[in-house]
Amino acid sequence: MKKKLLAFLAALLAFASCNKAPLPREGSDAAYRLDALRFDFTVEREDATKGVRSGWIAGDRIYIFFSGISTAYLTIDYDGSAWSKPPTLHGEGTLGRSGRMTAVYLPYFDNSEEPAWNGSAWTFPQTNDYYFLRAEKADYYITDMDNQVPSMGAFLYMTNAEDFVQLYIPDDSASGSVQVACNAVIPAGIGSISEDGSVTTDALAEQGTWITARADEIDAEKGYYLSGRLNPRPGNNYYFVLKSGADSYKHCFKARDAALSGHHAYQLPDIGDWPTVTPDAEVVIAGNKWLATNAGASTPWEIGTAYDAASMNNAVADGSDTIVPSDTEWAMIQDRYKAVWIQLTIVGTSGFVVADRSAPDNFIFLPCAAYWTASAAGGDQHYFDAKDDGTHGIAESNPPATACVRLVSALRNGGFNPPENGGDI
Repeated sequence: MKKKLLAFLAALLAFASCNKAPLPREGSDAAYRLDALRFDFTVEREDATKGVRSGWIAGDRIYIFFSGISTAYLTIDYDGSAWSKPPTLHGEGTLGRSGRMTAVYLPYFDNSEEPAWNGSAWTFPQTNDYYFLRAEKADYYITDMDNQVPSMGAFLYMTNAEDFVQLYIPDDSASGSVQVACNAVIPAGIGSISEDGSVTTDALAEQGTWITARADEIDAEKGYYLSGRLNPRPGNNYYFVLKSGADSYKHCFKARDAALSGHHAYQLPDIGDWPTVTPDAEVVIAGNKWLATNAGASTPWEIGTAYDAASMNNAVADGSDTIVPSDTEWAMIQDRYKAVWIQLTIVGTSGFVVADRSAPDNFIFLPCAAYWTASAAGGDQHYFDAKDDGTHGIAESNPPATACVRLVSALRNGGFNPPENGGDI
């Protein structure tokens, strides 16, 4: 960046030295109408990691705001090879001889929309849940020579927001957009540009809620791109959920060697490698085949249907294919040598990712709830309790009325302890 800035200053000095009238006009308090100035902007951007564009493409637009002006802004557009000259002026206003300016670039913003002054800051009318670039409070100086149009020169070095993380999902057939949620990322975008040129970012929701991932091709890599504000204490375990269409879901669990960090981009597995989530999907954990959702639920984060004791006779569901887990089966996935439990919040639900320790690609999401066990249908009243405080275990008491069911397959790989009697939920 320093080399680029020095080169720009050297070019500006050479430009001034070539003029026959080397001295500016007197008067440091001069006011210049924006429509009477000539502008010479040099635009550069920081080197980007995978997940954001490393260069400009035709149709890109930069919005330029001036400290102290609430009645006007400029835009410059990229035609595929250069930025437009002169810039387009929106509104009217006057500038002093020197001051500060702030430029922002929003890669997926609809340029038919316009920013607006809300009385204290410039805001954009859309929900901007994606990364942005900005040159915040860049200095400008107006050169005013005799017999020449006053000229403003400025160097705009566009950088990513420091607390944003970019994520990339490869998919050769990507089109349109999908929704992605991650326990470590908060949907966020540009908030406003204040009167002094400060840029704010707005968190649009809590972590673990949906973010728009847009189909794009960046540096010949086609897929879905998304970004958001990084949860500052996410740990090293990340659970992603992808929604395409009304009720089509995939998910992915990643345990990284190091925590995600802001100002970086990360590549996730190809979209074809994400398991599809359906109520009848089976996942092997600690030797048993657990169903991917609770009984009566269509997604992993739903609690599902609460069942009463009468319907729990013999704790067998769907004929003989699935059963309610016994105390022994719940104990098997609580064995820390066989499974790992990660507490997190996803799509507004607190719960646990439970992954097979020897095969971490095998995992389920277990919402915090009270779950029936097979023993609850007999004389002993037990239930499995998963709590928001992070604890989980067998409770030897009568299950609450809200207790729900997580089913396991009766046709599974490990040991099987069926209930004493038969029946249906």
